[in-house]
Amino acid sequence: MFVIVYNNSVILGPMRWNRYRFENEIKEECEVTASLPDRNDNFDAIVVSEEVKILPVQGTAVQGTQDPVFNPRIEYLHGPFWEFTDTAAIQSFTVEKYNIDAVKNFLKAETANERWIKQNKSVSVTVDGVSYDFPTDENTRLVLQQALTSGLESFNWKLNTDTWVILTSTNVQNILTQIITHIQTCFDWEMDKIAEIDACVAHLELDALEIKEPSVSDNMFNGMI
Repeated sequence: MFVIVYNNSVILGPMRWNRYRFENEIKEECEVTASLPDRNDNFDAIVVSEEVKILPVQGTAVQGTQDPVFNPRIEYLHGPFWEFTDTAAIQSFTVEKYNIDAVKNFLKAETANERWIKQNKSVSVTVDGVSYDFPTDENTRLVLQQALTSGLESFNWKLNTDTWVILTSTNVQNILTQIITHIQTCFDWEMDKIAEIDACVAHLELDALEIKEPSVSDNMFNGMI
């Protein structure tokens, strides 16, 4: 990776060697015409003028360490900051903590995503002694609701290409109840988790929180219908 340095400031990069991009940048920003080699496989430093240099990037230091170690859940890398030698540009970063409210917002978004994933998983319902998985999406709920209000006593329900099941109106009501219970349990989990997040007052407390898919199996009744 290379940077273009103009008057001890990086104006382009880090990026791979790109002769024409570099020449155009130097001409437009530095008003200097440069003729560069097509390749720079040896990562040589190139002095274009007294003010303009193309330097290979050396390392990524974080507070004096070559390996940037930080916790992306609550921290970020601030920088880069640059030091220049005759042969290289050395970039470094400092590890900074996100504002605590920003961390809470990150975790709330993660929580909502986990709730959505679980919410849209199927629920298992037993019909006439056989367990079937029913989708929980909005369209399925709408069709089940329409079936209930249709006045019909039985319905041929297609689960997949090869699986059909005959449902009575009682079956449909119980399936819909299980789906709604499942979804509500997921939202209850999200609400409780957000309360946990809001109660935290320190970064380490937030980092210790586990954001995972809600477990609803203990709260769902076994839909024997």
